[in-house]
Amino acid sequence: MTGMDLLKQQFNGHVAFRERRPGVVQVLAPLFHEDGDMVDIFIDEARNGSNRVRISDHSMMLMRLTYNCGLDTGNKLRIFSRILAENRISEQDGRLYIDAEPERLYPAILQFAQTVAKVSQFRAR
Repeated sequence: MTGMDLLKQQFNGHVAFRERRPGVVQVLAPLFHEDGDMVDIFIDEARNGSNRVRISDHSMMLMRLTYNCGLDTGNKLRIFSRILAENRISEQDGRLYIDAEPERLYPAILQFAQTVAKVSQFRAR
Protein backbone atom coordinates (compact mmCIF):
# COMPACT_ATOMS: atom_id res chain seq x y z
CA MET A 1 0.00 0.00 0.00
CA THR A 2 1.40 3.40 -0.99
CA GLY A 3 1.41 6.45 1.25
CA MET A 4 -1.40 7.98 -0.81
CA ASP A 5 -3.51 4.82 -0.55
CA LEU A 6 -2.99 4.75 3.20
CA LEU A 7 -3.86 8.45 3.43
CA LYS A 8 -7.09 7.87 1.51
CA GLN A 9 -7.98 5.04 3.89
CA GLN A 10 -7.19 7.15 6.97
CA PHE A 11 -9.37 10.00 5.68
CA ASN A 12 -12.11 7.39 5.23
CA GLY A 13 -12.17 8.08 1.49
CA HIS A 14 -12.82 11.80 1.99
CA VAL A 15 -9.65 12.94 0.24
CA ALA A 16 -8.65 13.34 -3.37
CA PHE A 17 -5.38 14.09 -5.12
CA ARG A 18 -4.68 16.34 -8.09
CA GLU A 19 -1.32 16.34 -9.82
CA ARG A 20 -0.30 19.98 -10.29
CA ARG A 21 2.98 19.28 -12.04
CA PRO A 22 5.41 16.36 -12.12
CA GLY A 23 6.33 15.48 -8.55
CA VAL A 24 3.74 17.77 -6.93
CA VAL A 25 0.31 16.56 -5.85
CA GLN A 26 -2.36 18.75 -4.28
CA VAL A 27 -4.29 17.16 -1.42
CA LEU A 28 -8.01 17.95 -1.48
CA ALA A 29 -9.16 17.14 2.04
CA PRO A 30 -11.99 18.39 4.27
CA LEU A 31 -9.71 20.86 6.04
CA PHE A 32 -10.88 24.47 5.87
CA HIS A 33 -9.94 27.99 6.94
CA GLU A 34 -12.38 30.01 9.05
CA ASP A 35 -13.72 31.71 5.90
CA GLY A 36 -14.57 28.36 4.29
CA ASP A 37 -11.65 28.19 1.86
CA MET A 38 -9.90 24.84 1.71
CA VAL A 39 -6.45 24.67 3.28
CA ASP A 40 -3.85 24.46 0.50
CA ILE A 41 -1.78 21.32 1.01
CA PHE A 42 0.71 19.93 -1.47
CA ILE A 43 2.88 16.85 -1.34
CA ASP A 44 6.24 17.07 -3.08
CA GLU A 45 7.76 13.68 -3.85
CA ALA A 46 10.94 12.61 -2.10
CA ARG A 47 14.24 13.87 -3.49
CA ASN A 48 17.89 12.95 -3.19
CA GLY A 49 17.18 9.31 -2.36
CA SER A 50 15.18 10.19 0.75
CA ASN A 51 12.01 8.29 1.53
CA ARG A 52 10.46 11.39 3.14
CA VAL A 53 8.01 13.57 1.28
CA ARG A 54 7.44 17.27 1.85
CA ILE A 55 4.03 18.55 2.87
CA SER A 56 3.86 22.23 1.92
CA ASP A 57 1.52 25.12 1.28
CA HIS A 58 3.59 26.41 -1.69
CA SER A 59 3.51 29.90 -0.07
CA MET A 60 -0.28 30.14 -0.06
CA MET A 61 -0.54 30.93 3.69
CA LEU A 62 1.78 33.91 3.52
CA MET A 63 -0.14 35.16 0.50
CA ARG A 64 -3.38 34.92 2.54
CA LEU A 65 -1.73 36.86 5.37
CA THR A 66 -0.84 39.73 3.04
CA TYR A 67 -4.54 40.23 2.30
CA ASN A 68 -5.23 41.21 5.91
CA CYS A 69 -2.21 42.08 7.97
CA GLY A 70 1.09 40.82 6.62
CA LEU A 71 4.18 40.21 8.68
CA ASP A 72 5.23 43.83 8.69
CA THR A 73 6.57 44.27 12.23
CA GLY A 74 9.19 42.57 14.32
CA ASN A 75 6.57 41.50 16.86
CA LYS A 76 4.40 39.84 14.19
CA LEU A 77 7.42 38.01 12.83
CA ARG A 78 8.34 36.77 16.32
CA ILE A 79 4.79 35.49 16.94
CA PHE A 80 4.69 33.84 13.52
CA SER A 81 8.06 32.17 14.10
CA ARG A 82 6.98 30.98 17.55
CA ILE A 83 3.79 29.40 16.16
CA LEU A 84 5.84 27.53 13.57
CA ALA A 85 8.47 26.41 16.08
CA GLU A 86 5.90 25.22 18.63
CA ASN A 87 4.27 23.06 15.94
CA ARG A 88 7.51 21.84 14.32
CA ILE A 89 6.70 23.44 10.97
CA SER A 90 9.52 24.98 8.96
CA GLU A 91 9.51 27.95 6.60
CA GLN A 92 11.75 28.53 3.62
CA ASP A 93 11.32 31.29 1.05
CA GLY A 94 7.72 31.85 2.20
CA ARG A 95 6.75 28.18 2.07
CA LEU A 96 5.53 26.44 5.19
CA TYR A 97 6.47 22.77 5.22
CA ILE A 98 7.02 19.59 7.18
CA ASP A 99 8.81 16.47 5.97
CA ALA A 100 7.30 13.06 6.72
CA GLU A 101 7.60 9.40 5.83
CA PRO A 102 4.83 8.27 3.45
CA GLU A 103 3.30 6.03 6.12
CA ARG A 104 2.99 9.06 8.47
CA LEU A 105 1.25 11.37 6.02
CA TYR A 106 -2.04 11.48 7.90
CA PRO A 107 -0.75 12.79 11.26
CA ALA A 108 1.70 15.10 9.49
CA ILE A 109 -1.07 16.61 7.33
CA LEU A 110 -3.27 17.13 10.39
CA GLN A 111 -0.34 18.76 12.24
CA PHE A 112 0.32 20.96 9.21
CA ALA A 113 -3.35 21.97 8.83
CA GLN A 114 -3.61 22.77 12.54
CA THR A 115 -0.59 25.05 12.30
CA VAL A 116 -2.04 26.79 9.23
CA ALA A 117 -5.24 27.37 11.25
CA LYS A 118 -3.22 28.92 14.08
CA VAL A 119 -1.41 31.19 11.64
CA SER A 120 -4.76 32.14 10.09
CA GLN A 121 -6.06 33.16 13.51
CA PHE A 122 -2.90 35.15 14.03
CA ARG A 123 -3.96 37.55 11.27
CA ALA A 124 -6.96 38.65 13.32
CA ARG A 125 -4.74 39.83 16.23
